[in-house]
Amino acid sequence: MTDELWAVRVDWPGVVGGVNRRGTHEPSEPLSGLNTSYLIGDEPERVAHTRRRLLGSLDAETWPVIRAHQVHGNHVATIDRAGFDALRPCPSGLSSPHTDGLVTCEPGIMLNLAFADCVPILLYSPDPLIVGVLHAGWRGTAGAIAAQGVRAMAALGARPAQMRALIGPAICGECYEVGPEVVEAMRALPGAATTIGEGCVTHVDLPGLNRLTLVAAGLSESSIEMSGLCTYCGEVAMFSYRKSGGGQGLHGAFLGIRPTPG
Repeated sequence: MTDELWAVRVDWPGVVGGVNRRGTHEPSEPLSGLNTSYLIGDEPERVAHTRRRLLGSLDAETWPVIRAHQVHGNHVATIDRAGFDALRPCPSGLSSPHTDGLVTCEPGIMLNLAFADCVPILLYSPDPLIVGVLHAGWRGTAGAIAAQGVRAMAALGARPAQMRALIGPAICGECYEVGPEVVEAMRALPGAATTIGEGCVTHVDLPGLNRLTLVAAGLSESSIEMSGLCTYCGEVAMFSYRKSGGGQGLHGAFLGIRPTPG
């Protein structure tokens, strides 16, 4: 589901979240639009306003927000209130250091990562109710962060065969031209031999490779939703590092469990 704020939103029972779009912006201004990051030189007041709009649209404006200090790795942190003291304060709320994935089973906590071409992966377990958000750049994809996220949720009781996933807007394979070191890093992933092929390969499909990794980790193919939106060439405006040449804003993936009324 899309609207003026969101490129995609989840419709999973008991949770709220999605990936925001760039929205109305000036193409010549890399930071214009619905930038969610305080760390790239945008005006803090403008970022705060954007984040309030997004969280308010999810009825989550009072929830603690947990970010990750994203390092293009494959570490996935489990978040609960008992561990808040070990997190670092940041302008958005609290941040987990050296982390590219967050999972939680606690209601009323908003998980939030930032993107501008890399693959957002949103994960959901219905019973027990657990959610996760992953940041899969090429290094994270090669390091099978998708499988790491599934394992982290399984450690909390999730059953992979019952899980669902949304792979959000990311740069598509046709737009993602890479060097041989990236191609070689992907070859050990499940299904990569067929997906990448042999010989001189100059493009890789990061969303597709993460989908295959999720299937190999136990999710059914029918439980994985692909947004099909490219951050570089897609019809929905998103932030794109490749397109802007750097110095651009970042859209966010947000996901949390609704508190039980009463």
